[in-house]
Amino acid sequence: MPHRLMPDQCLSKPAYRLYQAGVYGRWLVVALIWCTLIPWSLWQFREDIVLLQDHFTWVAIRYGFAFQLVPAFTLFASIGFTGAVLIRQSCHLLWGLSIKERNNLIRGTARIRKIGPRHPLWRWLFR
Repeated sequence: MPHRLMPDQCLSKPAYRLYQAGVYGRWLVVALIWCTLIPWSLWQFREDIVLLQDHFTWVAIRYGFAFQLVPAFTLFASIGFTGAVLIRQSCHLLWGLSIKERNNLIRGTARIRKIGPRHPLWRWLFR
């Protein structure tokens, strides 16, 4: 098992800011999903939810998902993406960054430095 480092250990300030930008970006996507796709998906299930309030059965839930595939897929994909972000963040907090992830951050920082001020993150990384 490779040695793992906490995100704030052994990273230059720009590399740590790039790590933070990735974390903020993932949580921004999760927030956008929960503010847009989840309400739309639940709105598509409104008739099924009314039926479930009267007669709750697992078969009713199954048929609701089976006959409304796009809202069901959207709902499950949103929950899955949120779970993936939570697991990734938890792994980084508990076990730190792997050497490969740290090297990717360092390479990404060098690539942004090479592009210069034209890159959208340059100002935030190298202020």
